[in-house]
Amino acid sequence: MKIDKINILGVNLDNIGTEEALRKIEDFCNLEKQHYSVTPNPEILLAAQKDIVFKNILNNADLKIIDGAGLVWAAYVCKNLSKVKILNIFIILFRTLKFIFYKLFKFKFLTFANRITGVDFMKEICKRIPRKVFLLGAIDGVAEEAIKKMQNLNYKCEFVGCFSGDVSYQTFPLIKKKIEISKAEILFVAFGAPKQELWIAEHLHELKNIKVAMGVGGSFDYIAGVVKRAPNWMRKFGLEWLYRLVKQPWRIRRIFNAVVRFPWVVIRNS
Repeated sequence: MKIDKINILGVNLDNIGTEEALRKIEDFCNLEKQHYSVTPNPEILLAAQKDIVFKNILNNADLKIIDGAGLVWAAYVCKNLSKVKILNIFIILFRTLKFIFYKLFKFKFLTFANRITGVDFMKEICKRIPRKVFLLGAIDGVAEEAIKKMQNLNYKCEFVGCFSGDVSYQTFPLIKKKIEISKAEILFVAFGAPKQELWIAEHLHELKNIKVAMGVGGSFDYIAGVVKRAPNWMRKFGLEWLYRLVKQPWRIRRIFNAVVRFPWVVIRNS
């Protein structure tokens, strides 16, 4: 299956829909080689600009889904830009206004980039792929609650274990043992970026039974109901950042990076 690639700030993302992405995960589960998936958003791409090791981990991932409305915008407005810098600014401004117009009036043909949020992709994997799943990360009790919520929905996967709390080097032997005993094939890691991606890159080869590992950020919190997601209409228009700012004002620095700094960096590098 051929997948279109979109390069944003030096990271090659997979322009892939949910169905195709799920088929990729199923294929990975049937192969001997281990695979890992990442879910880049604007904050992650900004972090990768300062850390070449992190950028290489993202680029070396077997599946890099587009998570974040900012990446959809960047992919659309920066497509085939001219080499003339001043002209680029006018093109970006025009395409940004066009992008907003399409979004507001619900036109369906703005499909240059496929967005798949990490939490939705995790839920679809658990819902539709009948494999053994292990949840690693979040604070105590959250992973257990997330499993409970998904089990109540009769997802197809089998939840075989979880581990929360301290994930230092001292606890890795315990984590490894729990994962090995569980015979899990899919591992979701919720440490937040870039910690989860660095952890997967360092330790996946030691977890022999894991076929697919994926960093999922705050997905356990959302699924468990510890953190509420933005309403559907806000998600559709890429306004989750506004909902988070109202609900969690202490995240203002992160929101500023995603909403203000990221577009500026994209425009500056176009």
